Amino acid sequence: MIVHDKVSIGISACMYGSKVWHNREGWDLLEKMGCEADRIDWHPICPEIEAGLGAPRIPVQVMEGNGIDVWDDRATVMQGDRDITDQLKAACLQGLKRLQIADVHTYVFKETSPSCGVYQGSETSGQINRPPGVFGALLYREGFFLIPAEDLRDPLRWWDWRRRLFAYLWFQDQTILSLAEFYEAWHEMKFLCQELDYERARDMGKSFAQFDKKTPIANLEYQREQILDLLRKPSSLPRIEESLWKSHRFFCNELKIEIDESAEPSECVELKHLVEDVRAMEIVGAKQGVFFGGSPVLYRS
Repeated sequence: MIVHDKVSIGISACMYGSKVWHNREGWDLLEKMGCEADRIDWHPICPEIEAGLGAPRIPVQVMEGNGIDVWDDRATVMQGDRDITDQLKAACLQGLKRLQIADVHTYVFKETSPSCGVYQGSETSGQINRPPGVFGALLYREGFFLIPAEDLRDPLRWWDWRRRLFAYLWFQDQTILSLAEFYEAWHEMKFLCQELDYERARDMGKSFAQFDKKTPIANLEYQREQILDLLRKPSSLPRIEESLWKSHRFFCNELKIEIDESAEPSECVELKHLVEDVRAMEIVGAKQGVFFGGSPVLYRS
């Protein structure tokens, strides 16, 4: 499948180049994406700036917990000796509202941030911040597709996030009013889900096989959410490499391209070129009606 609608993505403002980090630094990671960055509508947000904390500023810290605990009223956010919990939560909710109004379902976040971080904690000047951050926890609960900003630098990781992102957006947007429509949509996602987590995808498939025409739409929607959750799950480098090679061999076979079956990548530069080859073969394959289940939805702006 090919989608053409321009995608909108939120991003931590410091990763967009805005000098809003606590020490007034900023990093333009979009330059690593080249012309592809111009095909996306970006929505930069910094919850701490929107909370009125300014830059430079005293770094904030989540005390006695993480962002999840903040939303469950079990932890506080401090800036020095000042409690800014309500102030930051209000700014996060406003940021979420802005993204929702713009129909944004994806966010590229600054890892280790006590606000935007999701998977990695940090320790600075004796301060320990445990993941996720306050804004990151809110977006995760709201079902956003979350991408670590540093992965925009890595062609292999970005290839993996990219293929799952467009599958996620496509599947999220499908109208499912019957079991037949659910099965049809699941069929498109199944192979990718199996690549990401075979055991979980297999268990899903077994449970779906037990459905009948009387299965409530609400149940199908719940299962859709489970599939979406699997699609946004981070993957490991070995698993991504394996998926990339599967895709490469599939297209070489379908497009009649000779390859050395014994060849394996040994250096990062080779993986970078392999990503470029696969991206190019996806384009050629699409023109011939050849698609690979590991990348079920291709994006062409």
